[in-house]
Amino acid sequence: MGGHVRIHPQCGACGFTFTEYEAVVALCQEGDDAIAIASSTLEYRHTANCDGICTLGRVYCRYPDCKECASSAPTVTIHEECLDFLEQLTTAEDKLSWLWTAATWRSPWNGAPPLQQALSPVIDAGQFIDRAAQACEMPGLSSLPKELALMIYEQSDRSCLHRCLAFWSYARWWNRSHQKMPKTIPIEEIEEWHRGSHPVMNKGARHGEVESDVQKPIIILSIDFQGLRSITRVQKGDTTSYTNANDNLLQSDTVVYVVEAAECFASAQVEYNYPFARLQLTGRPEQFRVWDTPSPPQWQECVVDTDYDSASRAKSHLSTIDTRSTTGLTFFTCFARIWAIHAHTNRRPSAQSTFDMLSPKIQAFVHWIHVPFGSEDKLTAFGWSHTEFNARFFLRLKLAGDIIVGSTYKMNDENVQLIQHPLTLIYERPDSEGVHVVGGHAGGAAPLAAMQLEADEAKDAEAEPTFTFQYRKQPFRSASYSSAPLSNVIRTHVFYGKHLSTLWSSTM
Repeated sequence: MGGHVRIHPQCGACGFTFTEYEAVVALCQEGDDAIAIASSTLEYRHTANCDGICTLGRVYCRYPDCKECASSAPTVTIHEECLDFLEQLTTAEDKLSWLWTAATWRSPWNGAPPLQQALSPVIDAGQFIDRAAQACEMPGLSSLPKELALMIYEQSDRSCLHRCLAFWSYARWWNRSHQKMPKTIPIEEIEEWHRGSHPVMNKGARHGEVESDVQKPIIILSIDFQGLRSITRVQKGDTTSYTNANDNLLQSDTVVYVVEAAECFASAQVEYNYPFARLQLTGRPEQFRVWDTPSPPQWQECVVDTDYDSASRAKSHLSTIDTRSTTGLTFFTCFARIWAIHAHTNRRPSAQSTFDMLSPKIQAFVHWIHVPFGSEDKLTAFGWSHTEFNARFFLRLKLAGDIIVGSTYKMNDENVQLIQHPLTLIYERPDSEGVHVVGGHAGGAAPLAAMQLEADEAKDAEAEPTFTFQYRKQPFRSASYSSAPLSNVIRTHVFYGKHLSTLWSSTM
């Protein structure tokens, strides 16, 4: 059988994302629901084109939006080592079918397109040390002080043992559940569900009830590397209690959220197989937006990029930056693109964690551009401009002035899109591509704050009738540099690579 075989960025067995050149194997669903190994061992590549490995008429494709992959048979990609673990982790007679079921239930609903930014597995450090003690026949590991055990755990990140433990933790539940028939429940009958527990049913059937706009509930789905994590029904505009309860998971790389009106799920069913669940959706599930927060801004109040493709929203991981709690932004630039943005906060003061998420190929060449926000300063305007293979951001700070980050090669002023006094910035992190700004949100302020905001906007409008920037165009595309005004600058820090003679980054 020829055609495209989609290669996913995340292992269906252990849940870890693949790294460059790791040995992977593709599984494919063929006629009569038979599961077959669709490839010999492949070397995983981050490249996003369809011209890579091709054998027996099959193209093993990594392009996220490939139409041929979308119309081809469903696939699952796993580590070669995880396939070897399979014999040890299940006694199922048809092990490939068992693995297929376990892997596909990582999707929040059947047929859900894979997130373009895979989620990181969460592994208990104590469990890891105990399993390491058994695997290495070193029982003394289990009695190490917590600090030393944590150091071993962190230094062993992405090791074979990490993957084995993640697969084992997931597989032990499927060994109990794979022969059971899932129970189907209309989502309108469920008030709340969390993985590992039974659904909490609502007290009265909602079918046929007439609710005002204020009373209409919303449904929050949380999704992690094991699939659907929870279903919660809350009143419209009342996500505070949910947000507070999940405060430790907000804007992390381990959980994402779908937040939509309950009416969007009117015909949805919950396929429940303890301890897991997933949705059966009809209509247009591709219209769901996936966020890094359970309390995203109202979409209709956002300033959205004119080129934003709403049809691809379900495959995007929409990230948000709260400018009110941000002490600075670090942009990671490489090859005239912005590959990541780190918002510095009291909780996440270092950009190292964001750098670690980049592919090794990008890490080797990326530049860090840090824009600190002074304690008395604030972001009064944010602009962005995209042209082919070029991206740049425009920041206007009340005290520090205008700053340009990114490529100015072949830049035209009319390409700039702008949001003034943004409270929230929104961008997406496509797999194997640079960051794309989606837009921002400037509304939703409290009445007094809104009055002050209007006054500030009026002052800015008087002082700066147009959003103009003074900049120098770079002579060629790869000459990627940034600029900022030097007036009123009292100190600069210049950083050089340890083994390089070139500028690595600077702050002012």
